[in-house]
Amino acid sequence: MTNIDQRPPSSGAEPLASSGAAAPPPAAAPRAKQRSPLRTVALPSEHGGWGLTLEPVLLGLLVAHSVSALCIGLAAVLAFLARTPLKLAVVDARRGRTLERTRMARKVAAAELAVLAVLVVAFAVIGLITVLGGSRSRSASGRVDPGVEPAQLAERLDQADRLFASGQISTAEYEALRSRLLGIDPPGPR
Repeated sequence: MTNIDQRPPSSGAEPLASSGAAAPPPAAAPRAKQRSPLRTVALPSEHGGWGLTLEPVLLGLLVAHSVSALCIGLAAVLAFLARTPLKLAVVDARRGRTLERTRMARKVAAAELAVLAVLVVAFAVIGLITVLGGSRSRSASGRVDPGVEPAQLAERLDQADRLFASGQISTAEYEALRSRLLGIDPPGPR
């Protein structure tokens, strides 16, 4: 007499007799999709970090789009991306081991940090050009007037101050003159 196994079949096969016969090997479970080594080293796996990094960058670019804003936004994204390979390289260095992923992480981190440095320098240079360019006199259209140097502008502003202080021009004329010299819109009626 054979004893039948009472467990429900897992693959739809008939129950096996427990007569000592070898059971066939279970069907191999489908393997999880393997990530490429570069992707594992270079891309952060946290989904929340992507949103916390990209949302402010995109909002900033929508509100005040400029080349310097693009540079600082890309630098923020690269800093977020560089964290993962740097972390891998530091952890492996602390443990005193050098694996293939360690070498790849070092290369990826070096490339990302180099681009990050270029973006930060570009941001600084663009900001410096903007600040220095903004110190020159602007025409009524708002464009920088290359013919007026900062020293000339300061002299003209001092002259306007003296005219106003001596009472030779009214407050409205003084504000309009300063606005014209600085290249900003004159204040409206009060």
